[in-house]
Amino acid sequence: MQPEGRTFLLTALLLAPVIGRAQASADPSGHWEGAVQTPNGELRLQIDLAKNQNGDLAGTISIPAQNLKGLPLRKVSLDGRSVQFYARADQPFAGALSSDGKSMSGNLSFLGYALPMDMTRTGDATIAAPAKLAPISKELEGTWEGTLEVEGTRFRLALIMSNQSGGSTAKMVNLDQGELEVPVSAFTQTASGITLELETIGGSYSATLNKEGSELSGTYKQGAVRAPLVFRLARGGQ
Repeated sequence: MQPEGRTFLLTALLLAPVIGRAQASADPSGHWEGAVQTPNGELRLQIDLAKNQNGDLAGTISIPAQNLKGLPLRKVSLDGRSVQFYARADQPFAGALSSDGKSMSGNLSFLGYALPMDMTRTGDATIAAPAKLAPISKELEGTWEGTLEVEGTRFRLALIMSNQSGGSTAKMVNLDQGELEVPVSAFTQTASGITLELETIGGSYSATLNKEGSELSGTYKQGAVRAPLVFRLARGGQ
């Protein structure tokens, strides 16, 4: 496993796909609690699964020991009693619901390991609605790319911001860790720069925009990490 502090936006594990086909359909909706057995010991986690307004399964993951709370899962799928979900594409989980639908067991793929993971349904799912962000200036719309260095390890990041009807959306993506997507929970824009809050991982980013509107230069913070981070505009908004 990677040394502590060497993973960005999460210190370690995140979830994903489930294998095997079951003959009877089931509903995995609910709040799940359990643990994954890592080479460094047990890691407790929580999964919330529910159907969204389109009737599709969606969910979040929380890992209290890593100050991770309510990070959206990028994929959730169900085939009979086989469930698939992950937040990082490089850390898929494969498991299945029990016949009574009260437990879930499987393996999490991580760096070539198949790590056992068992979970128990303890109640109803609690999934917060996406944050409503105010509209941003046109010059900030688009895809920004940068590199964060933490303890000698570099991570390629993307910051994607766009205006939508009645507001805006923004997310930070770790391109080197399974394209992990972290939603921006709060956004403040001033005449000279921006501040982004990343509540699900306990992080933030404050930066100044250069006069050409092509570069954001600032500081990324997460836990004890304080690191310079520069984003350059790669693709402007449409």
